[in-house]
Amino acid sequence: MLNQAILMGRLTRDPVLRQANGVPVATFTLAIDRACKGEKRTDFIDIVAWDRLAGWCTNWLEKGVMAIVTGRIQSRSWQDRAGNHRVSVEVYAREITFGETKAARERAAQQTHAAPPASAVPPDTGPFYELPDDERDVPF
Repeated sequence: MLNQAILMGRLTRDPVLRQANGVPVATFTLAIDRACKGEKRTDFIDIVAWDRLAGWCTNWLEKGVMAIVTGRIQSRSWQDRAGNHRVSVEVYAREITFGETKAARERAAQQTHAAPPASAVPPDTGPFYELPDDERDVPF
């Protein structure tokens, strides 16, 4: 049977590193945007990374970074403090990469703190328009 997930989104918080039976495990949540009949919605998916990948996550990922996660979907059952039965669905990461360059992240951070220049906003040409010369760089 096939169980593979490929997700791309932004971290909602810094990864949390802990130990499970002496093995490092990092957890974080990805916010993934999707369009639903013209309205934007966001899904929040819990990610679990084990062993060396867990260490990599805590060293290189932080809140707001776009990441691409490849892994498998797994559910687990547990009881909360009130004794209620709960089920969690998580993606157990096999591979994690950056979804954008550091320069792109820095440009985005600067643009959120200042109004975009008029040249950055294309005229109303529908969903397609010519990119400015400085935006033709491949982000990886």
